[in-house]
Amino acid sequence: MGIEVKRKEELMNEKIELGAIVTDTITGFTGIAVARAEYIYGSTRVEVQPVKLTSDGEMVKSKWIEETRLKVG
Repeated sequence: MGIEVKRKEELMNEKIELGAIVTDTITGFTGIAVARAEYIYGSTRVEVQPVKLTSDGEMVKSKWIEETRLKVG
């Protein structure tokens, strides 16, 4: 029973597959990875679209999240 620690380089090499269900490890925000943006001088962000609706039946707005913060599943 140990904690898995990954180096920054390892995390940066792991790409989230579009269409995967992902969760932000910091906020718990969950949804489907629908887009990816790679910046020349920065990190990669993934657009996450929640599958749940608001209480009014409207779609919840998607969020752009740092790829290294996301876990699949």
